[in-house]
Amino acid sequence: MMNIAHKIRTPYAVSSIALSPDKRQVAVANGSLTEILIYDVATGEQVIQLETDAPSGYENTLLWKGGYLLAAAKSGTQLYVWDAGTFELKYRYEVGPSSIKSMDVDVDGRKIVLVLEKPIKAVMNKLGLQDVSNVLQLDLDTGELITEKSIGRELMAGGYTGKNSSLSLLNNSKNEIGEWSLDEIEVHCIKDGNADRLNASESRRITTHAADEAAWAYNPESNSQIVIVSLPEGRQAFFGALGEEPKSLSCVGEPIGAVAKDAGFVILTQEEDAYFLESVQREDAITILLPGEASNAIASQNGLLAVGVDNSVIMYS
Repeated sequence: MMNIAHKIRTPYAVSSIALSPDKRQVAVANGSLTEILIYDVATGEQVIQLETDAPSGYENTLLWKGGYLLAAAKSGTQLYVWDAGTFELKYRYEVGPSSIKSMDVDVDGRKIVLVLEKPIKAVMNKLGLQDVSNVLQLDLDTGELITEKSIGRELMAGGYTGKNSSLSLLNNSKNEIGEWSLDEIEVHCIKDGNADRLNASESRRITTHAADEAAWAYNPESNSQIVIVSLPEGRQAFFGALGEEPKSLSCVGEPIGAVAKDAGFVILTQEEDAYFLESVQREDAITILLPGEASNAIASQNGLLAVGVDNSVIMYS
């Protein structure tokens, strides 16, 4: 059973949350990356406000890993990385003319992966570009580019999986949501040896209708993943261990976000005006009705779960 451990009031509805590894601080942002607020979890007091010159109006993503706080606007072109001890801006990385779809940090806290959306063909032609990379790996400490790859398909999300920090990427093409893996710069297509003439692997693929958007989360403790896709008939969640056939989940509400917690996951769902936290475990399942309107902001760190509800962050343990 999850119980409320802390509640912090914020000046606006929260669209993204990141918890520090020691669970003492929480970073929040609204629909703009022009400011990021850092709070003390125990007291609820604001510690610092971080400023950026990123454009407003984008959904954003925060990550707190490897001694760094990372921020990127989805569909934006800039990645910001701060030292999590001093909150000094270490560097800013520009990905234009592409835009950022998702980001992740590997288990060792050494590399960042950025999954990008390529510019439309008209923009490519105007810039005189034949192709651009849509998967980048950066050195977390320096921001230097390590590897880059153009997969040639519409990638939707992705992140590091497994002990060796290979990459799992969600692809949207020809009515399929495909799981891809990237080990260094070698790409393997999931169960489809004809796609781009890549080598087929033994992993499974989720087959659905073409999706407008997707969310993905991985749990290293159970080596499992959860995928949320937006389909014409609504959002749907799939769950399974890597290498196993993912199974469609039956949720109380429509899934809008997910995060790894303990050996399983917690899904944020919505049913009309009600919002729920639903656990996905191998042995048990818990559903909690949230006390207000939730955004899709949800984060977890060492057993502590944080979710944005109205103008606040509620933390469960």
